[in-house]
Amino acid sequence: SVASNTSSARSSAIVSSVSSSAATSVPTTILLSPSMILPGATGNAYALVDEQNSTAPTTFWFAGWSAGNYPVEATIDLGREYTLTEITLYDANGMGLVEFSDGDLSHPQAVIVSDGLTRYLKFTSYPVNVTTRYLRVKKFDAANLNEVKLKGY
Repeated sequence: SVASNTSSARSSAIVSSVSSSAATSVPTTILLSPSMILPGATGNAYALVDEQNSTAPTTFWFAGWSAGNYPVEATIDLGREYTLTEITLYDANGMGLVEFSDGDLSHPQAVIVSDGLTRYLKFTSYPVNVTTRYLRVKKFDAANLNEVKLKGY
């Protein structure tokens, strides 16, 4: 009887420790910086993450006007694995497809978010649930994508 009480107490301690651990996984802003853009991206991809605190970012990722330059890709290295819960982008002007995907090349990279950049001078947020260290951004034309912001834990 004492053994079963002890065992029962241990079980509830484990359960509560797991619950409290899960409760600490509150999504927060992941501060991005230009140094997180991996080498090899075409154009000034650092502009995707250079105005994290701006409410109206002005720099944008541009790889030239020639359609032959596109699509272009940039990979953001978050420095460690995160569970991403929200991807926010600032659509300045022009319309065109942008896709976000898991940039970890050790497994297939499914598209997480796809946006046609149809909102003029607006932030748009998408709820997501993906665990990765790398986020790949792929732009299919010269439409202006000015900033990317992330939340996660």
